[in-house]
Amino acid sequence: MKTFIFVFLSALLNLFLAGQVFAHDVNQHQIAAAMKKIFDKPEAPLSVPSISVEGDYAVAGWVQGERGGRAFLQKLNGHWIIKACAGSALTQGESIQSLGMDTSTLSGVRWPAAR
Repeated sequence: MKTFIFVFLSALLNLFLAGQVFAHDVNQHQIAAAMKKIFDKPEAPLSVPSISVEGDYAVAGWVQGERGGRAFLQKLNGHWIIKACAGSALTQGESIQSLGMDTSTLSGVRWPAAR
């Protein structure tokens, strides 16, 4: 019986983790698509090589031609909205907090590199 419970709980944990990975991938795809919809140009394609998502907030590193930086996004009504574009200022907690991210969420952010 203990083996069955262990196997059952392991299977549930794997399903939960797979769901988390899927949600993370969906958010990253939606963020890149939202940014490209606004900034992508045929002569200057936008690349979004790094995205860090924490809850309903994200910081995305972007590159377009010789330029690069970071964007701070928030998920509102199921859509990712760019709230600010900047450089290294978006790696500073005070800047992020001024845009609406609370301290507990801020502690989990991994800052994406900018070019």
